[in-house]
Amino acid sequence: MLLAESVRRRQAVYAVVAIIGTTEHGSIDPLSKILALRRKYQKRGLSFLVHADAAWGGYFASMLVPNPARSGHESHLDDPALFLSPYAERELRHLRFADSITVDPHKSGYTPFPAGALCYRDGRLRSMVTWKSPVMGSADEGAMQMGVYGIEGRCV
Repeated sequence: MLLAESVRRRQAVYAVVAIIGTTEHGSIDPLSKILALRRKYQKRGLSFLVHADAAWGGYFASMLVPNPARSGHESHLDDPALFLSPYAERELRHLRFADSITVDPHKSGYTPFPAGALCYRDGRLRSMVTWKSPVMGSADEGAMQMGVYGIEGRCV
């Protein structure tokens, strides 16, 4: 396994990315298992960020109601969980434990124009992908600039 090899070589791992809904097939990586692996390897001295590319599938997580077993909520035909496999629902519910998530409602939310967000569990992480474009600057010192946070040039 690559993580065990990284521990043996004392090689840093920056991040592991889980895809939460591929565009073509809706396939979902096992985010819950990736998070469990991180906990396991943290005990061995290796940690890494977990990013969930939920551009396609993440929108569905926003529509899930709290777990019916805990809330007393009864399922209704408008409950999106009725149309998800138990595996998909479990992995969507684990999004809250990822360090960062991308969500694009223009894909599965039927928003007719590009829309999206790069969300961080800890807002300080946005500084890890900070950059400023000289053509998008502001004359005001310290002003937020489009293109500062995120690799696509979006402020989040």
